[in-house]
Amino acid sequence: MRRTRLPLVLTCLAVVGLPLAARAQYVLWQYPTFGTGTPAVLGSGNTLYVVSQAGLLQAISPQGLKQWELDLGSAPAAPPAVAPDGTIYVGLSGGTLVAVTPSGQRSWSLSLGGEIKPPITVGPNGDVYAAAGEYAYSVSAAGQKRWTYDSLGTVTGPPAPDGAGHAYLSTDVGGFVAVSDTDGKQIWVYPNVEGNGYRPHPAQNGIYCQDDAGFLYLISADGNLVWQITPDSGRWMVGFDVGPDGTVYIGGNDSKLHAVGPDGKDKWTVPLPQAVTAAPSLGPDGLVYAGAGSRILGVDQSGNVKFDFTGSGTASAGLKSAGGPVFASFTRGAGTGGSNLTMIAAVAPGQPESPTWQPSGLSGVGVLRLAADPSKQGAAYAGTQSDLYYTSDGGRTWSPVGLRESGSAGGVPSIQTLDVANDGTAYTLVSNIITFGTGTSFGQTVKLDDADRVAVDPSNSQHIAVGYTKTGEVDIFTDGGNIVSQALNVDGLRELRFGGKGTLYGIANAGLITVLNGQVLKPGTWASVLVSADEQTLYLAGEPGLFVSTDGGKSWTQLGKDLPTTVYRVAIDPSNPQVMYAATSVGTPTTDPGAVQGINVYRSTDGGQNWSLANDGLTDLNVRDLAAVQGVGVLLGNSQGVFVAASSGVTPPPAGLAPGDLNGDGKVTISDVTIALRIAVGLMTGTPEQMKAADVAPKGAPDGKVNIQDVTRLLRRAIGLEPDPWP
Repeated sequence: MRRTRLPLVLTCLAVVGLPLAARAQYVLWQYPTFGTGTPAVLGSGNTLYVVSQAGLLQAISPQGLKQWELDLGSAPAAPPAVAPDGTIYVGLSGGTLVAVTPSGQRSWSLSLGGEIKPPITVGPNGDVYAAAGEYAYSVSAAGQKRWTYDSLGTVTGPPAPDGAGHAYLSTDVGGFVAVSDTDGKQIWVYPNVEGNGYRPHPAQNGIYCQDDAGFLYLISADGNLVWQITPDSGRWMVGFDVGPDGTVYIGGNDSKLHAVGPDGKDKWTVPLPQAVTAAPSLGPDGLVYAGAGSRILGVDQSGNVKFDFTGSGTASAGLKSAGGPVFASFTRGAGTGGSNLTMIAAVAPGQPESPTWQPSGLSGVGVLRLAADPSKQGAAYAGTQSDLYYTSDGGRTWSPVGLRESGSAGGVPSIQTLDVANDGTAYTLVSNIITFGTGTSFGQTVKLDDADRVAVDPSNSQHIAVGYTKTGEVDIFTDGGNIVSQALNVDGLRELRFGGKGTLYGIANAGLITVLNGQVLKPGTWASVLVSADEQTLYLAGEPGLFVSTDGGKSWTQLGKDLPTTVYRVAIDPSNPQVMYAATSVGTPTTDPGAVQGINVYRSTDGGQNWSLANDGLTDLNVRDLAAVQGVGVLLGNSQGVFVAASSGVTPPPAGLAPGDLNGDGKVTISDVTIALRIAVGLMTGTPEQMKAADVAPKGAPDGKVNIQDVTRLLRRAIGLEPDPWP
């Protein structure tokens, strides 16, 4: 029967009890860091600090820009700690404690004689507390030791002050210890600990402590046990935070977030998609933020999920700023030089006002390539992971061309190369076959094994170039793809592009070249090039940044000091050449657009001299392509579909989708149900329009979120159990 599997999946999800509700939020910016072994920390003024395993300390502004960086000379042993006056303290692996000023200057260094144990703590008066080997220390803000405590073993939990003259620590021989914060002398010891203690946390009703056996303790101010909780299926192993009323928020390997009251009893638990990967922290808004797998969740004091954001990678930190966004960190494997990449995203709830980017009629599908059709105003092509689409009305509606890939599972093509001549003839490659046509009418020509790049001369649609990135071969055709008129070899070929006068440009290992004679116009690692009709103005984007030449490539000028190093794509507003858009990415430009790791989109209104962030309206910043379209503006393609930044005076495509029509194809099908389900369970972040279109339950009274009730009602509509009128 057609309806056996999906309802079963929905039922199972409801039984598991996942927080099946997604709410609207959007990404303000992203910032990449490489080789970080400790999570970022939030300082005064909502500045973020992060240190890499190579010892590079960076300060990131609230706007997502690097303020400064400082080479500390050694790997960190603990995350940075920030004092009330803005001083940053970092413990290094060699046992050195370093103080750094808010402007990024090294203030002082102090050797503690052993491996520093995380975390470092800063007291309310600015004193610093750290542990190394068998000793615990209190250090003044000037870098002088205030006191030293000898544990006669190993300090397993560095000292934490209570601001009332005491500090608390743990050791592997004595258990939990209270010392005087004046001279470091021992006051009491609580020895009855099941494992090695760590993370002492003073609170108004006592001292909360953990040990590595999984137990949680509350000890009174005079050293007596108030209660202890035995671990359940490995919980309590990821850290905790304590609220003003003594409630402990804690998570671990049991895939739950727990709120434990001052009496040691559970107040509530929230099921998570998997074990906690980012320790719970209480935000200034009263929500508890924790990471589980690829999600950062914010839970209110009653256990209700109020914030739920899905990123790419494993969540390592969720930090709520005062009056600002949530800073969510996700680690996702190898980045530049093989080190891990951690992306920090600033996420705001709700929807932006007057966003730069409006969704087009093509949504819910991964877009890899975009190209304008110069023969018709408002016309363009979108190459996706499943077909080639065409619009003739500025992106309001899109029609699939219906290409099929022979020999593949399901015959679904992935369009990774696309180019269009001035007469509207478009070329792409499907299963190594050159395919061309106009609008939605396409044919096929000759098969070329391993071909993966195609470019067409704007002024002559029969003059095309086909490239092979694996071998570097370039074949030139003058009859639309039947007989090779010239064969060349280009070392490290990545892209091909014709100029308006028929010159063929290539991006290769040598840099930007003219293919026929191999002349290098600009060395470097580049991702894309735009060439004017007269071939005098060229825009070149890549790892070195964004450059422009106005003399055919003889000389170059860099545009925009505000842009990050790697610019992946650039587009110019067709109605105003002073308005430009740049999509930035991580690391070396790739030949596979589906593998792009995007960071941010920037906009310039002065021809590229100055740039500002232009992410508003987007929920996915892995931008694969940009294209300028006459009579429309600039199109942007990402994993969520096509978005439009309208030119001045141009009305963008009507924002919004019909209820239930999440992919914009004009009907409600299982494809829409699948998108809604992925949004509800946190596997994707829907656009604001998709969130609104999916919010169909309760009937006649949408509740502002996407949950299992919405998915169920969409399913009933898709299989015909709810007829018109609907919703």
